[in-house]
Amino acid sequence: MINFLPMDVAMKWYRGSAVLIALLICSMGMYSFRKIEAQSCYMPAFRLSLDSTFSPQLQQELTKYIESQKNLCPQQIKELFPAVAAVTMEQLPPNIKRVHIDSQTPLCKINLETVLDKNGHILIPAYFRSDILNDLPSIATKRPDHNIFMPISSELIQFLISLPPEMLQQFSIMWLDKTKIYFIDKATQNWGFILQYQQQPSDYITDLCHRLLREQITENLKTNNTYTIIDLRFKGQAIICKKRGNLLNES
Repeated sequence: MINFLPMDVAMKWYRGSAVLIALLICSMGMYSFRKIEAQSCYMPAFRLSLDSTFSPQLQQELTKYIESQKNLCPQQIKELFPAVAAVTMEQLPPNIKRVHIDSQTPLCKINLETVLDKNGHILIPAYFRSDILNDLPSIATKRPDHNIFMPISSELIQFLISLPPEMLQQFSIMWLDKTKIYFIDKATQNWGFILQYQQQPSDYITDLCHRLLREQITENLKTNNTYTIIDLRFKGQAIICKKRGNLLNES
């Protein structure tokens, strides 16, 4: 035989259960709302624009990093990504940050393995688009025993960032050491001059070289991989000589 609760007791139990369920649903809704509200407060949305100089790979890495951050620190971004020159941020309502990231300006390649920017930073080529890299002038240096891990000297860095831009475009530069730096004319590939670290190439030097070359008797300045080189390292002297073969192999 089944015993039923009295009607008044059953109604009280039913009303109590309904109130409990309603409170539970309400509390779950409030929790979800507060969670969404907290996320909107602490995980801002970003409108990101990146310098077009960056390689696609670096753009992806920057985007992934920035979107994972609650609080962006421009200095930390620059430390983690050396190719970043500047980070500007602007707060937009309600909780959006506009972020723009500028790239360092590449100046030249060194031994086709590293990139030197205009501020003297040594960077890896993978930071930049391939077409940007292809347009950069390339500097060759002498490395004893072909040691590819030999660090780039501070003198070379300072010398390159102080060069007039037209010199990088007009001449192929070969750095043997700070006492012997070759500048080979890109247009003709048959003549060049030598300077030391303390000297700076200029229009006066190139005009002097052209005048001396015109005085040469030989019709061909370069034959069989031989260059006409004007040594200007010594004050008041211009020594004209012939150099043959790979100039980087000189002692």
